[in-house]
Amino acid sequence: MLIVLCLVAGAILGTLMTYFILHAKLQKQRDGFAESQMTLQKTIAHLENEITRLQTELSHKQMHFDDKLQMITDMEQKFENLSQKIFSTHLSSFQTSTKDTLGHILNPLKERIQAFESKVDQQFETKVRDITSLKTQIENIVTSNEAITRAAQGLTSALKGDAKVQGNWGELVLTKVLEASGLREGAEYTTQGRDLHLKNEHGQHFKPDVIIHLPEDKHIIIDSKVSLTNYEAMINADDEQEKEMQLHRFLGSVKKHIDDLGKKKYHHLDQLITPEFVLLFMPIEGAFSLALQNDQKMYGYAWNKGIVLVSPTTLLATLRTIESLWKMERQNQNALEIALQAGRLYDKFVGFVDDLQDIGKNMERSQLSYEKALNKLHTGKGNLIARVENLKAMGAKTSKTLPESNEHMSLETAPKQPLSLT
Repeated sequence: MLIVLCLVAGAILGTLMTYFILHAKLQKQRDGFAESQMTLQKTIAHLENEITRLQTELSHKQMHFDDKLQMITDMEQKFENLSQKIFSTHLSSFQTSTKDTLGHILNPLKERIQAFESKVDQQFETKVRDITSLKTQIENIVTSNEAITRAAQGLTSALKGDAKVQGNWGELVLTKVLEASGLREGAEYTTQGRDLHLKNEHGQHFKPDVIIHLPEDKHIIIDSKVSLTNYEAMINADDEQEKEMQLHRFLGSVKKHIDDLGKKKYHHLDQLITPEFVLLFMPIEGAFSLALQNDQKMYGYAWNKGIVLVSPTTLLATLRTIESLWKMERQNQNALEIALQAGRLYDKFVGFVDDLQDIGKNMERSQLSYEKALNKLHTGKGNLIARVENLKAMGAKTSKTLPESNEHMSLETAPKQPLSLT
């Protein structure tokens, strides 16, 4: 029992000792925690004060920055307004001056271009008109030939028996065919060798009825031959035997004309460039058809003599073809002239562009010279304005004062940048 009490008392005593020891440690720790808490509170208070100070300083700096930003914005707006005002003022003046200058340069070029376009349009319209009228002209060939044939038949009885009159009449019919063809006398054809002074190697002079001029200085000779008497006798023969005899005489007359014309050798004349044949014109369409129908070798016979037989119809068709060739030749010449003028116009335009570029370069050089002069006058180190103002400040007697606008001289009076062509 006593032992138990001793043990209990020992346990209680140990417990009390443990309590006091732990209490002392806890108190010490509590005191340390309190001291640390006070230190932390002081640190927090210091940091809060520092944050407040920094916030105040930041607010002041923000206000200062906003003021500076507003001032810069205002300056930018003022500069933009001033630049816009200066640009608008000088742009209007420069545009007016440039428009007048370019007008003097471009108006002659514009007029040449318009004249060139007008000529091209005119040539195109002429070509279209010629092509359109060609069909009508061809249709008129038949009508013209019928009129010529009727005139020939109407004069038959009046011309019988007089070879000279028949020859003149044949030349008259030939003239009518030439007029109907559209060819111009003195330009596309010549009658009786006028002003050509044609002669052979023996000095013998020749006067072909008609010489047709072709492009490239070439020619075709036409000579009119009439076998009217024999033709009319054959037509009016009462019986077949008489008709056959007169037909034989008529064919012989045609061959004689072929032989006589072949002997003249017109195509050998040195003054002319002709094909190896001459056109023998038979003014009566019926006589032409009768000769070829009744002597199928007649055409070959004539060809071997350097002769080609033609009637009003076939000659008119041939001459109309030649007239068309001349139209094409004139159009080609016009096309060459247009091409030549186009080349000259292009060269002129290139020269104009070169001159305009030179003007731009001269304006650039003027700009640089102006800026150098302005630098010496106003903005450069030791500039003239500063020096004369210094003299005035030193007591120089003056009666005038430099205008305050000198400080804007570089903006208001500087020449504009020249136009660029690139």
